[in-house]
Amino acid sequence: MEEEKEDLSTYTSDANAMTQMQHFGTLGPDLFAREILLMNTQVEGCSHVEGFPDLAHALEVGEKIKLVLEPYNPYDRHAILVKNQEGKKLGYIPRSKNEVLFHLMDAGKFLYGEVARVYEFQDIKNHNPRYQLVINVYMQD
Repeated sequence: MEEEKEDLSTYTSDANAMTQMQHFGTLGPDLFAREILLMNTQVEGCSHVEGFPDLAHALEVGEKIKLVLEPYNPYDRHAILVKNQEGKKLGYIPRSKNEVLFHLMDAGKFLYGEVARVYEFQDIKNHNPRYQLVINVYMQD
């Protein structure tokens, strides 16, 4: 029994020390933050984004991507817009994958993307170059 009390007092003492460090600014706000990979997904609608080839060439693997809710989107009430760091539209999270992400974000969870892959390929029908953007979606908890 005494050992249990001793362990508990150690935890209490550690918690007090952390509270003091937070109070005095020596403990960063992200100390306990974890990145949780939620999914890997292709971004849809890139071919409809004006100037996307230039945007695609500027993207780098590992670059952070913004996710923005669009609850009033006329085509999808769970739409999540994908933007680069400068705020330029890149496309959307696919409708088949966006509902849970939408609800997490709507509930106040911080979600963001990270570029996993960008590649160019030739459209077989009209021989024009096309691009595909694949991102990893993370939640910070």
